[in-house]
Amino acid sequence: MARTKSISDQVLLRAARDVFVKGGFAASTKSIARRAGVSEGVLFQRFSTKEELFFAAMIPPAADLSGLFRKRHKDGYKAFSAVTLAMLDYFRATLPVLITLIAHPSFRFEEFASRHPDSPLVTLRRQITHFMLEERLAGRRYLFGGRLTEADVRLWVTLARFDAVYVTHFKANVRRLVDYPNLWGYARDLYQQPAFGPTTNFDHIKRHYYTTHPHLNPHRIVPAGPLLDWSQPHGRESLSA
Repeated sequence: MARTKSISDQVLLRAARDVFVKGGFAASTKSIARRAGVSEGVLFQRFSTKEELFFAAMIPPAADLSGLFRKRHKDGYKAFSAVTLAMLDYFRATLPVLITLIAHPSFRFEEFASRHPDSPLVTLRRQITHFMLEERLAGRRYLFGGRLTEADVRLWVTLARFDAVYVTHFKANVRRLVDYPNLWGYARDLYQQPAFGPTTNFDHIKRHYYTTHPHLNPHRIVPAGPLLDWSQPHGRESLSA
């Protein structure tokens, strides 16, 4: 009796990735099996559906930017430029995989992130968020120093909506705004200023999102929470650089 060919998941996934990059999700599992040198039965012994195989195969390769994120930069512009150029190199190399992944009709980043919390895309987003916001705001009151700029105004509209809407409604729940100490303090600092707090209506924000997206919230249920103390002292007055 012939022995079943032994093949690792890594080899199967590499074959599947090559085929999906060339043919998209429409590529057949038969062609993947042929590329891997196994039967289709072997594929479905390891992966219950073609979609499961697709998302496992299309996880982008790791981005090694850890050295940049760990390094302390006195010059914010140079730090931003270094990270940006490194990211451009990474995305240029992984573009075929990323395009194929994002083009899948069922792709939703937050769902993908919850299934693959340690995937390079999720890790990279976490590192960028920490580097660009949390670390940057540790030593300065606003994004670009001691003065409010248009950048702060533009960021505010997202921060105001994040825990109230995005975490639940859009399932962006890997981390909340309140889980970032510096970013949460910065958001409270903005809210407590005349130009921000009095012009922000959280009830209106929630009613708009939760009642106008029936495909996400068919029963139009508007949650009562979250209970956030935006008036809590932020302690950022001494930051000016």
